[in-house]
Amino acid sequence: MQDLLWNIDLALFKFFNQTPSLAWLDQITPIITDLHFHTWFKFVAPLILGFLFYKKFKRIGITYFLFLILAISMGDFVGGKVKKIVERPRPFQIAETQTIQKASGGENRSFYSNHASNMFTMAAYIAIFFPVARFGLYGLALIIALSRVHVGVHFPSDILFGAMMGIMWGWLFAYLVQRIVQKKLENPALHE
Repeated sequence: MQDLLWNIDLALFKFFNQTPSLAWLDQITPIITDLHFHTWFKFVAPLILGFLFYKKFKRIGITYFLFLILAISMGDFVGGKVKKIVERPRPFQIAETQTIQKASGGENRSFYSNHASNMFTMAAYIAIFFPVARFGLYGLALIIALSRVHVGVHFPSDILFGAMMGIMWGWLFAYLVQRIVQKKLENPALHE
């Protein structure tokens, strides 16, 4: 069974990493995969998100926004710990993969993808509070996750597991903050 799963993972990796090798795609995926290094993504996007939460939910929106940051931070922390435990090599470190590496891989651990986890955490969490944006959010998360395979730094199973973990973190933290806010609103003594 393990061999079957590895063969499926390897075949999917080779497809996403090598088949769509188009000049324009090979130029754009390294940019997409590393959006978090761009100033606008690091600073402007959080300011816009914070503003949108505040605009829709007023003061409580600040709490919702802070829990989004907590959700992403927790997912990123746990993902880093899992990588150290699993110690799965990245595709470009394995001869079988015949990797076309188009971006740097960071530390040399592949499972699971923190990029996928973080983006799906953000998508799942925000989609609960802004349902109209869910398709765009999940679409962006999927594009970034697939870019990790295309640039040769993750296997499809890395991004699949990262996406599942991200959705779990997003839903969990959205549920927690909604319960906390609900209890606070139900108990007038907490307002003092």
